[in-house]
Amino acid sequence: TSSIGKEQFTVNLKNFTQEKISITGKHDPCIVPRVLVVAEAMMAITLLDHLLLVEGFEKWKERRN
Repeated sequence: TSSIGKEQFTVNLKNFTQEKISITGKHDPCIVPRVLVVAEAMMAITLLDHLLLVEGFEKWKERRN
């Protein structure tokens, strides 16, 4: 799940006390800015998977004969 850089309150489960937590770094609370990169990666994985399926099947047919 996404995190936001805003300081928030949480509960420490060891001693049940309230504590502040803040996350540092780049965290996108929404996929929209990254959707093109994610879609491109998904397409590359799918194409490679299909290529391996076809090539693997062709090699198997050659071995059988």
